[in-house]
Amino acid sequence: MAGVKSKLVVSALTFACASTAMAYEPMSFDPYVGGNYGYLDVNDSDFEDDNNAYQFRVGTNILPFLGIEAAYNDFGDYGNSFANMDVDGYSLAAVGRLPITPAFGLYAKAGQLWWDANYDVAGFNGDSDQDDFFWGVGAELEMTENLDVVFSYDRYKIDIDNDLTEVANGGDYESDLNFASVGVNLSF
Repeated sequence: MAGVKSKLVVSALTFACASTAMAYEPMSFDPYVGGNYGYLDVNDSDFEDDNNAYQFRVGTNILPFLGIEAAYNDFGDYGNSFANMDVDGYSLAAVGRLPITPAFGLYAKAGQLWWDANYDVAGFNGDSDQDDFFWGVGAELEMTENLDVVFSYDRYKIDIDNDLTEVANGGDYESDLNFASVGVNLSF
């Protein structure tokens, strides 16, 4: 009887390991293009607002669970009658992927955003171009061999304090941009 239990335990462990290995099969190294559209929440500044935004991206995996992604982000025009800003930029990020099943996975990314902003604060106009760190998390669902649906949350920080110190001392011009979106990736 002990031999049967041992064989049952070994069989169960073998099945569990095989199932886990199948869920973690390496991602393809195929390049992809994609786009996201979603909701942008700007807070923690005088530019507080809600808006729609979009993103276009290209990327590829360079290792089974690590990729690189470049993107164009258009955050649109946001703010109020006192302070408003129009921001867009380019980003480059490392993307870590964790497949949960062969058709579904999670990812996290971190990188740099090079942004350009045109702003108007209390009637003073200006522009700024700087770069800031950003991060994001999301999920990918494979619909076909070449098409994935992507659910994403990205967090950006835009800080134009250096340019506005002469204009309006005491203002808070560091904005947190929270971008929740849905999109698609098309792989080649």
